[in-house]
Parts: sequence; structure tokens; C-alpha cells
Amino acid sequence: MARLLNNLGVTWSKQNEVGKAIVYYMESTNYDRQDTARLSTSYMNISGIFLSMQQYKKSLEYAEKAIALALVGKDSATIALAYSQLGSVHRRMERIGQSDTCFAKALAYGKTMGDNYFRMLVYQNYAVSLNMQHRPAEADAYADTALVLGLADGNPGCIAYGYSMKGVIAFDRKDFKAAKEHYSKAEELLKDGAGDWSAKMEVFLNRSKLEKELGNEAEAYRYLRMYTSIKDSSIKAESARTVEFLEAQYQFESKQKEILQLQKDKLLQSVSISQKSTINYLLIAALVIVVAAMVLGYFNYKQKQLLQRKVITQMETDQELLATRMVLHGQEEERRRLARDLHDGLGGMLSGVKHSFQRSRDKMGTTAGEGQSFDRSVEMLDESIAELRRIAHDLGPESLLKYGISAAIKDYCTNINKSEAVNVIYQPLQQEPIKIDQSKSGVIYRIVQELLNNVLKHSGAKTAIVQLSQERDRLSVTVEDDGKGIDLENLKKARGMGWNNIRSRIEYLKGSLDVKSDPGKGTYVHFTVNI
Repeated sequence: MARLLNNLGVTWSKQNEVGKAIVYYMESTNYDRQDTARLSTSYMNISGIFLSMQQYKKSLEYAEKAIALALVGKDSATIALAYSQLGSVHRRMERIGQSDTCFAKALAYGKTMGDNYFRMLVYQNYAVSLNMQHRPAEADAYADTALVLGLADGNPGCIAYGYSMKGVIAFDRKDFKAAKEHYSKAEELLKDGAGDWSAKMEVFLNRSKLEKELGNEAEAYRYLRMYTSIKDSSIKAESARTVEFLEAQYQFESKQKEILQLQKDKLLQSVSISQKSTINYLLIAALVIVVAAMVLGYFNYKQKQLLQRKVITQMETDQELLATRMVLHGQEEERRRLARDLHDGLGGMLSGVKHSFQRSRDKMGTTAGEGQSFDRSVEMLDESIAELRRIAHDLGPESLLKYGISAAIKDYCTNINKSEAVNVIYQPLQQEPIKIDQSKSGVIYRIVQELLNNVLKHSGAKTAIVQLSQERDRLSVTVEDDGKGIDLENLKKARGMGWNNIRSRIEYLKGSLDVKSDPGKGTYVHFTVNI
């Protein structure tokens, strides 16, 4: 039964029906408690589901359970599979050193296995990890081994991924001819329906980068459109799978309640049969059973109500977070578009007007008074161009994309200092670069920007301090000023866009906010977020 349920889960997972898949995986764990190898496999599959949904902490939790059970069972094949899954989780969490260790152990335990498909996947994962560490020679060797095993196994989707990996390594080496050959082979395999949408997205995006590097703008744009089309549909599919997973989780827990009730009914029946020896004992037992059934029924009813409320609350929370994510993503895209249009379009036009003014003055031979008027007009144009560039930079700072959150905040503080309105001191509390997902770094940057705007507009402060620090998966930010302070009671009731934006962005990042202030003694704002 455990094997059957697990195989049904695999079947649904192959079809991207993760909600149905996880129900079968979880049910299978009820039947294989005595079989550590099979239970370890079930936990690996559950870890894979959470990994596909980018719930890395949950994925890591089940992967570590799988390793523990596999080591107890001492089965080399199961241990190898478990280490491979754990390595994939660490790689997605950008813990490269830990992922390398896991893949090395997986290969060591898997040497005795005759499963080319499994060994191919491990070599592919190891190649990706090595290339991320800028070790192209080793990455290329592992990618070659993966291709040999993939061709022997005959899985076209994995072979296509292997060629794509070879193309990435060649591209990083500036060997564009080899990269194009590998990408073409991968694309040819994907035309026959092999591989899922994520493999096609990777190949199309990599091909777009290559064609752009080769100067083929039309081809680069065509592949970029193909990538964008799949990406847009995958975002919708991801949202649908999240809702489906929550629904399936509720159905699974409801079914568990039904199984528990059936077990209780069976127990009551066996007790009733064994107590038929005497009428008195039967009556006493019946009374006890009735009372127990009433208590259990009431308990189950309350539990069911509580479960329903939890599921509904969770679904509402996830929908709100999804909506917030879409809104923030849309805002950032629109900011970048406006920044490009202002900088490249209107900025270019103003620069052209400035040069036209200067040429006109040279040709007209103006008087002294007219020359001063021309000079004043040119100065006004220079001020307009500088202001335009400042606005474009605030809308979409290039330093955020190129150098990360710390550099972007430092640049923003420097620009404020140039205006001499407030002296802003930026203090990064660590030397190592802060690694954050680009979408999250944009949200954090907007929070700091909004807080400093509040300091400029309302505080009357002379000095402000911005501090940034990272501890594992948490980022802490402090913005403090020596201004007139704020009324915390009024702040709790505030309905303005500024504080509402700050709160909603911190809630979206699953963070916490702490504000302290006294009249005439400045304001202290501290928030921490998951990164």
C-alpha cells in the first residue's frame, strides 16, 4: 500500500499536480513506519514538492528527515538519493559549500548503483554548483559525464538540460560558437515535447543572452519573447498550484480525521462484543461508551471547526501575500520603465534643446544682455536635466541591480547629503556582501527610501543614521534621526500611503517593525525581514 500510494504521488507530481501528489505522499507515510528506506523516499518526495514551490525551509526539514532515516537503514542507494535531494535544497538556498559536500557523498554512495538516470541527475547538479563557483573546467567535466549517462539512459528531457548546462559553461568561457551548438541541440530535443516548461524557459533565456552577445538583436528579442511567454504562464500556474496545495492539505487532514473516527468505531465494536458475558457489565460498558462517544464527538466537532478556520485563514493570508507580491512586482517594473523613459527619452530631448540653444547663440551674435538671458536659460536646462536624472535614479537605481542593496542605500544617502537638507550617515555593520533575491532587495530599498523621505519631510532633523546588518536568513535595518519625533498613538491610526506602504511591504517579507519616539528626542525605526 505504501509503495502504491508513493507511486501515485510520483505520477501526479510528473504532471505538476503538486496538491494531489503531496496527499498521496503523506498518506504513504502512515503505512511504512517500519520500513525506514521507503519512509525516507516518501520524505524525499515531500521535500521535492516544497522545493518546487520555493518553500525552502520546509523542503530542508523533510530532506534532513530523509537523511536521518536513510542512515539508520544503511541502504547505500537510499542514502545516495537522500544526499542528492539535500544537495539540491542547499544549492537553491545558495549554500554552495554544503551542496558540494552533499553531492560528493551522493556520488560516493551511488557508485554501486546501476541507475544511470539518478547518477546523471547528481552529476548535472554538481556541474551547476561548480559553475556557480567559477570552476568551469571541473563543471565541464561533470557536465560531460552527465551527458554520457543521459544518452545511455535515453531520457530526452535530461539530455536537453545537459546540453543547456554545457552551453552555459561555454558561454561563461566566451566560447560562443560552442555555446550555440549546445543550445541548438537542447532546443531540438525540447521541440519533441521533452522536458517541462522550466527547462524550456532556461534554454530560451540562455539563447537570448547568447544572440545578444553575438549582435543578433532580432534573434535575441525573438527568444526573449518566447521566454517571457512561458514565464507569464508559469506564474499563473504557480499561483494555481499554491491554492491547490492548500485545498489538498485540508482534504488530507479531513481524511485523517475520518480514519481516526473509523478506528475508534472499530475499537468500540470489539469492546462491545467482548463484554456480552454479563448484562450488568454490558450496561456499564455501554454507558461508558456512550459518554466517551459524546465527548469524542464534541471534541472532533470542535477540532473540525478549528481546522476549517485555520485553513480559511491560511488561504486568505496566502492570497493576500500573492496579491501583494504581484502589486509590488508591477510597481517595480513600472518604476524601471518610467526611469528608462525619463532618462533616455526626456533627458535626451532636454540635452538636445541645450545644445540647440548654444548653437543658436553662436550663430546669432547676441548682445551682452541677450547673452546673459541665453546663459540663464542654459543653466535652467542644466538644472532640469540634473533633477530629471535624480528622479530617474530614485525610480530605478542602477546600483541596486548591479551591486546590491547595500550599495544602493549608500548611493541614496550620498545623494541626500549633496542636497544638504539632512546629514545622513550610512553604517553597514558587516564587510561581507549581502546576498538577497532581487525582488526582495527592491522592496527593502523602497522601505528605506520611504523612511528617509519621512525624515526629510516631517522630522526637522539635522542628522540621520541608517544601519544595515545580516544574520543568517534575516536582514535588520535601522533608521534613526534627531528630529522632533512623532506621536506613536497617532501613528497606529495613520492611514496615509507612506506608513501603509511600509507596513504592507514588511508584512509581505514576513518581517517585524519596531518604532520608538519621544517628543523632541527623535525617532527610532527598526525592522527585520526574511531574505
